[in-house]
Amino acid sequence: MAEAASPARAWASTTIWAGAIWIVLAMLPVPVTTLIGIPFAVYALLGGLAAASQGRAHADDLAVRRARWGMRLGCAGFVYLTLFYLIAGGVILAGLIAALNAALQGTP
Repeated sequence: MAEAASPARAWASTTIWAGAIWIVLAMLPVPVTTLIGIPFAVYALLGGLAAASQGRAHADDLAVRRARWGMRLGCAGFVYLTLFYLIAGGVILAGLIAALNAALQGTP
């Protein structure tokens, strides 16, 4: 006889959706989408943590796995943004240094 699914399973599934929405919003090249996506990221992380805890309490391994996937997606969005801004910041900094060097050397 199959066990009934715990309520944590549904909550864990919603964290996967929230994490996926967060990644999409983080990657969109439209201003303000990152700010709109932050509540989804917070929900994916904190909701996933709560759903995993509840899934462990009900011995529901599927709920725990889904909750962990939601948390992973939430973290992946932040990792993407961190890498993107590090690279973009490095390019901007290199351009500023090159412009400063050109301005200090003067014209030939």
